[in-house]
Amino acid sequence: MLLFLSAKGLPVAVKARLSGRSRSSFYYRRKQPEKDAAFLEEVRTIHEAHPYYGYKRIANELHVSHKRTYRIMKLNGICAKSSRRRHGKNQYSKGKSSLPNLMKDIAIKHPNQVWAGDFTYFTWKRRTYYLATVMDICTRQIVGWHVSPSHSVELVLEALKMALGKRSKAPMIFHSDHGSEYISEEYVSTLKTHGIAPSNSAKGKPWQNGFVESWNYRFKEELGDPNRFLAFDTLFQELCSKVTEYNTYRIHSALKMPPDAFHEKKTHELEAIQTVQKSAINQA
Repeated sequence: MLLFLSAKGLPVAVKARLSGRSRSSFYYRRKQPEKDAAFLEEVRTIHEAHPYYGYKRIANELHVSHKRTYRIMKLNGICAKSSRRRHGKNQYSKGKSSLPNLMKDIAIKHPNQVWAGDFTYFTWKRRTYYLATVMDICTRQIVGWHVSPSHSVELVLEALKMALGKRSKAPMIFHSDHGSEYISEEYVSTLKTHGIAPSNSAKGKPWQNGFVESWNYRFKEELGDPNRFLAFDTLFQELCSKVTEYNTYRIHSALKMPPDAFHEKKTHELEAIQTVQKSAINQA
């Protein structure tokens, strides 16, 4: 004889398992259904525009509580898009570099203190292209970049030239990995000409240049398949748009704001400190 139980008589844990819902959702009762519904639409709008945003970035974008955003997203099955990262073999130059890692014992507090460079690649129409970038480590801004069909010294030099042209002064330190392009005599000489101290990660330790490595990975993931573009000009425009979006609009999880906004904030702070210091000197 089979014993049938009504759903009403089942334990909450069983009902949750059968329905595929969390136990907490059975206890949750919306106190402000209209307000929650309106907020859900705002969350969905941000999520559709930035599918890689988690609840913290969405909360920062909407200027609301992280807990409230997490609750609404969890109840409605909204989560950040992600993919499993594939770890390949690190390719470093076989040459040796005598350049030290100057980032080990330095506290990065203001813009133009440390820049870092790296390059990655993508394939379009069965041809490989390389994207070199220069990042201001304090503000996480991409201040220079260049695309080329070859990973030569010229590739990384052009990215550096763009960065130097955008900023009013050169950084104190330029950090990179052990790639042959970055430890070449031409590149190191260019850095020293501008009064920049070259710095290298230890060989075989890519995490020592982790900020740029992470940006490269995320940028390629969000760019998607380059082969959907019929012309390279269209692909190049998308690259420009993505860099601009990252600097200007995309909320950085560590900064709680876009890199450009953080740069402006840190610049104002530095100017205020310098003003106070000058005033103190004049009074003395």
